[in-house]
Amino acid sequence: MTFLADLHVHSHFSRATAKDLDLEHLHMAAQRKGITVVGTGDATHPAWFEAIHDKLVPAEAGLFRLRDDLARSCDREVPRACRAPVRFILVSEISNIYKKDGRTRKNHNLVYLPSMEATARFNRELDKIGNIQSDGRPILGLDARDLLEIVLETDDDAFLVPAHIWTPWFSLLGSKSGFDSLEACFDDLTGHVFAVETGLSSDPPMNRQVSALDRLTLISNSDAHSPVKLGREANIFHTALDYTAMRRALESNDPALFGGTLEFYPEEGKYHLDGHRKCGLRFSPAETRAMGGICPGCGKPLTVGVLNRVETLADRRIEEIPDGFPPFESLIPLHDILSEVMQVGPGTKKVARAYQSLLEDHGSELEILRHAALEGLEATGPPMIGEALDRMRAGRVRLAAGYDGEFGKIKIFSEAERRELVGQRHLFAAAPQKRKKSKRLADPIKKQSPDDPHPEKEKDTMPTSGENANPGQRQAITHGSGPLMIVAGPGTGKTTTLTRRIARLVDERKVPADQILAITFTDKAAREMQQRLAQLLGDGQRPLTATFHALCWQLRQELSDDHTESIIGEEDKLFIIAGIMRRMVAEGIKASLKPRKVAARIETAKQKLQGPDQFFESVAMESLDSQFARVYRQYQAFLQKEKRVDFDDLIFDVVVRLETDDLFRQVLRNRFRHVLIDEYQDLNHAQYRLVKAIVPPDGNICVIGDPDQAIYGFRGSDTAYFNHFVEDFPDAEVIHLDRNYRSTETILEASWQIIRNRGRSAGPGMMGARLVSGKQGAPRLEVLEQSSEKAEAVAVGKIIEAQIGGTGFLAIDAGKVDSAAAAPDRSFADFAVLFRTARQAEVLAAVFTQAGIPFQLASRRKWLDQTGIAQLLALYRLLHDAGSAHDLATAASALQPALEKSLVNAFLDWKEGRKLSLSQALTMHTQLPGGVLTFAQQQRLNGFLEALNALKGRLEACENTACRLAAVDRYSAVRELPRLALAYEDHLERLLKLAQECRADDARFMARLVLQRDADCLRDGVEKVSLLTMHAAKGLEFPVVFITGCENGLIPFARQEGEPEDLEEERRLFYVAMTRAREALYLVWSRRRMLCGQKREQALSPFVAEIEARLLAHQSYENGGRRRGRQVQLKLF
Repeated sequence: MTFLADLHVHSHFSRATAKDLDLEHLHMAAQRKGITVVGTGDATHPAWFEAIHDKLVPAEAGLFRLRDDLARSCDREVPRACRAPVRFILVSEISNIYKKDGRTRKNHNLVYLPSMEATARFNRELDKIGNIQSDGRPILGLDARDLLEIVLETDDDAFLVPAHIWTPWFSLLGSKSGFDSLEACFDDLTGHVFAVETGLSSDPPMNRQVSALDRLTLISNSDAHSPVKLGREANIFHTALDYTAMRRALESNDPALFGGTLEFYPEEGKYHLDGHRKCGLRFSPAETRAMGGICPGCGKPLTVGVLNRVETLADRRIEEIPDGFPPFESLIPLHDILSEVMQVGPGTKKVARAYQSLLEDHGSELEILRHAALEGLEATGPPMIGEALDRMRAGRVRLAAGYDGEFGKIKIFSEAERRELVGQRHLFAAAPQKRKKSKRLADPIKKQSPDDPHPEKEKDTMPTSGENANPGQRQAITHGSGPLMIVAGPGTGKTTTLTRRIARLVDERKVPADQILAITFTDKAAREMQQRLAQLLGDGQRPLTATFHALCWQLRQELSDDHTESIIGEEDKLFIIAGIMRRMVAEGIKASLKPRKVAARIETAKQKLQGPDQFFESVAMESLDSQFARVYRQYQAFLQKEKRVDFDDLIFDVVVRLETDDLFRQVLRNRFRHVLIDEYQDLNHAQYRLVKAIVPPDGNICVIGDPDQAIYGFRGSDTAYFNHFVEDFPDAEVIHLDRNYRSTETILEASWQIIRNRGRSAGPGMMGARLVSGKQGAPRLEVLEQSSEKAEAVAVGKIIEAQIGGTGFLAIDAGKVDSAAAAPDRSFADFAVLFRTARQAEVLAAVFTQAGIPFQLASRRKWLDQTGIAQLLALYRLLHDAGSAHDLATAASALQPALEKSLVNAFLDWKEGRKLSLSQALTMHTQLPGGVLTFAQQQRLNGFLEALNALKGRLEACENTACRLAAVDRYSAVRELPRLALAYEDHLERLLKLAQECRADDARFMARLVLQRDADCLRDGVEKVSLLTMHAAKGLEFPVVFITGCENGLIPFARQEGEPEDLEEERRLFYVAMTRAREALYLVWSRRRMLCGQKREQALSPFVAEIEARLLAHQSYENGGRRRGRQVQLKLF
C-alpha cells in the first residue's frame, strides 16, 4: 500500500511546544493532514512514555494506534472526508553535545524503536548517562557514535537517523558544530546509518550534490512543535503498514519501496542563506565568501547557512546527479496559501474557517495540495485558490530565502498578477489590512573585518618531557639522590614533574619500579598518575601509586594472615557509636554527647595517634571527657570483636607497628628506596609520622606542595610539617616552580592579590611567589550580583548556554543567545560551578535539572548513600561476611521478608549482650531466647536469613566481582524499594565499572568504596557541567569556573553569626578555587540567601574587595539590563 509518514514530531514535554501536543491531538491532526504514520516523539521522556504506554495499543507489528475509546472521541472532531486510520511509531530525538577532535559538536539524532520493551531498555540506558526528565528532547553529553552503539545494543531492529543534517547549530554536517562527513561522526559504526533527515532548509537535489550521501535514503519530516505544523514535510512509503517493512524501505533507498518526500521549498527554511539577523543582513554563499564570513554591520561572524555549507562539501553540480533516487515534491502549507489568496494572516479565524470547509469538501490537506481537482476547489473555495495551487504544483512561486533563524517568505502572486486575476475594483473593495512594513534587507557590502577575525586559540605550552621542561622542572626531574622539596603553586605542572622524575629514575637511573612509592591524597590523583606513568614507561613494571590510606590498607593485608578484616564507612561509625550510647542510657549511664561530635573527636584523636587508653574515664562518668573516654574504649572494642577498622585506624595501626617493630620498619625502607609524595602541605600528624618511619633522614624522598593551598585543617592537616621538612631532612634541596601553565594573567594577578595578604603560614623560603603564565585573556573577572540563590543558579545556567552557543534552536532563534559571540569550542565539560557548602548544590542541581543542563555532582554521599545503592552495597557486604550492624539495618528492606527497625534493634541488642560478633549472631539466630523477639518477628528473621543464604548460593556461579554485584541487584528486592533513587541505574553502572577494575578481588572493591572521597566521584571524559565544593575542586582545572556564594559568611565561612574559625585557611581555600580556572572566572553572589532556615541579607565577600577594581567587572541584577522598574521572575532559556 501507499501511505504518508511524518516521523519526527514532539510532545508537550519538549521546550516551546504547544500545550495541546498530545497523542489525541496528533491523532486528529494526522487525519486532517493525510498522514497515516506519525512519530510519537519524545519517547525517552518518562511522563510522555507513560502516556504512550497508557493511551496506545499494539496495531500492526511495531506500530501502535490510539486506544479505541480515545479514538472514537477524537474522530468526532475530524471532518468525515479526512477520517482514516492513524498509526504511531516509537521515536525520540536526542540532543548530543560533546567534544570530539578538539571541537565542540552539537548534533540531534532520531532514534526509532520497534517495541515498548525496547524503548524501556533504551530509556534505562540513557537514564544512566544524563537527565531524560527535564525535556522531551534530552540533552546528553554523549558522543553520537556512542549513542548509536547504545541503539544497536538495545534491539536488532532499532535504528538511528541523524536529524536535519545541515542546520548550522545542531546537526551532523552543520557549519557551526558539525562534521565534514558521516565517518568523522560515527567512526566504525558509520555503516549502520542508512538514512538521514534533510531538514526544512534543504531539498534532495541540494543533498545529492554530495556524493558521499548517495547510499543514504533522504527523509523529510515536520519536526512539529504544534499539531498544526504536522505534515509540513513528510515521506511516501510503498510498503506493508508495519515497522519492519518501513525500516526495510529506508535501508533500500529504492523508489519502489520508499516513494520519496514531500518538502518545504528550501528557501522557506530559516537557515537557507547566510546572514546576521540582528543586523538584518542576508547574503548568498558567494557574497559571504567575498566578505570573509564577517558581518559588515557589526564585524561578527555571519551565520553560514545550509546552501553555503552544501556548496562547501559538494563534489558535483546538480546537473551531474545520477538518476534512480526517490523523487520529491515541493509544497506550501494550505494555511499559507489561504492566507495569501484571502489577504489575511494564516492564524486568523477567516483562514481557519476556509481551511475547515475545504477539508470537509475535499479531504485531507495533503490530498488537496497534491491531487484535488482545481475546478472543484475553485467552485467551493475562496477566489484564486485553484490558480494558487496550480502555480505551486508547477513551482511558479517567488521566494525570499530565510537566514540565521528567520523563516523565508514565499509568494505566489505579485500585485500586478493579483489585479489581473481579480480586477482592480475587487482589489480595492477588499481593502486588505495594512501589514507592518518589514525591515528592508541591506545590500551586500564589501568585506570589513578585523585583521584577525578568527584568532587561533592559544596552545598550552605545558612541557611533556624533561628536555623541554622549564629550568625549575628540569632541576627537579634530574635531581640525584637525597631529599628534595619542590614548592609549586597551582598549575605549575606538579604531576608532570613527579611522573617525569619517576620515569627518569626507572629509565635512566635503572631503579627497579617496585622500589618506588608514589603517594597522593585522592584516588583520582593516584589513577591520573598511574595513567601518565603507563604512557611514559610502556608495558613494563609500574611503581606503587596509592593514597596514604590505600597504602596502609595494602600493608595491613600483607601483614595479616586473616583477610576477613574490613573497613567501615562514616555511616557505620555513627551507627555503632549511637548504639553504644543507647545501651549506656539503658544501663543508667549518662550519655549526653552527640554521636557526630563523638565520631569527630575519635577521628581527631586517631589523627594525633591517641588511643582510648590515653583518655581518662572516671567512675562517676559526669564529665563530657569521661563520657567520651568510655564511648571511645567501647567503640574500639566493638571494632576488634567484629574484625573491623575505620578510616583512621588504617594509618594509626601501621604507624604504631612501624615505630615499635624495627624489623618491619627496615623491611619497608628497603622495599621503597624512593618515596615521592604529592600535596605534602596537607599532611596531618599521623601521616607525618608515617613518612618519618618509612624514610630515613638521608633517604630518597621527593615531596611537592604549596603551603598556600593548605585547606584541610579541619582534617588535622598542618603546614608545620611542610615547613619542618628541611629540619627533618637536613640535606634537602628546595626548588621553586613559579611558571604557570594553566591560567590567564588576569586570573593569576587577582588570585595573587588574595593570597599575598596571607599570614605567615609557610616557613622561611617556603612562601610562594606571584605566578606567571604569559597567557592573555579577558582583562577582568566578572562579578555577578543576583537577587537570590535561585537567580544565581539561573544566571550561571544562562551564561553556560550562551557560551556553548545555546542548547537548542529556540534559544538561538529567539535571540536569547548571541550565536556570533559563542565560544566555538565550549562544551558542558568545560564548566565547573564551585560552592563553599554542600547545601548550595541543591538549588543549582534543581535549576540545571529543570533547564536540561547535564551535570555531575562530586559527592560521595550523593552516590553511595542513595536509596537503592546503599541497600545494594550493605547486602553485598553481608553476603561476603564483611557486613556491619549498620549494614544489617540498611539491608533489612532489600530482601523478602523485610525486617522492621524494632526487630533489627532487638536482635543487635541481644548480640551485644552476648558479646557476639555479627557473623556469630547470624549463625545463632535460631537460639534467641523467648522474649527477645515475638514469634512473628522470629519467623521473619528466619525467612530473611534463608533468603540471604539462597542469594549467597547464587553468587557461587559468578567468576568476578562485577558479576556478583550484578547478581545481587538482579535477585534482591532493591529495585522494589520505595523512593528508589532516580539515578539508580547510573549509580549502579559506576559501581559495576569500579567492580570490573577490581576483577575478582571483592575485598579490594569494598575497600575502594570506603576510601572514596568527593573528588574521586567526579568522572573523567563525561560531557557534563561539574558541580563541586571548593575543597573537592582541589587538583582539578576547567576552562570556565563559577564561584558561587561569594558572600561574607560563606566566603570566608563562619558558623551562624560568628567569626571564621580559621580566616587564613578560608583565604587559601578561595585562592585554590580561583586558580582552578584556565580562561574565565566568574564570582557570583546573592543579596539574599536561605541560611539556617532563615532568609538573610548578604554582603559581597571581603576577599573580593581585596582585588583591585581594575581587574573586576561588576554586573548587578538591577543595572545589568535584567530588571526594569520592578523585580521579575528569571526564566532559564
